[in-house]
Amino acid sequence: MFKACFGTRNFNFSAYGATKEDALKALKKGLTQHTKDYNLPSDWWKEWTCEGLLDEDSVIYHEIEINKAYRDNELLKNFK
Repeated sequence: MFKACFGTRNFNFSAYGATKEDALKALKKGLTQHTKDYNLPSDWWKEWTCEGLLDEDSVIYHEIEINKAYRDNELLKNFK
């Protein structure tokens, strides 16, 4: 499972998916919903990206395991 993260000055967004692509797709849907919730221009988020794209340069991915504990997005060592 993957977590996709995208940050702006006011909000930090995250979404989860079975693959990086699924997580990115969910993140994009979340940004679309946020755009509607706050009545923003459809491309408001582009100023927070590299070259106006949601890609590896703009989105941070974390591979996660279910039923595990994390600290600062890293799996705790020796977690049982």
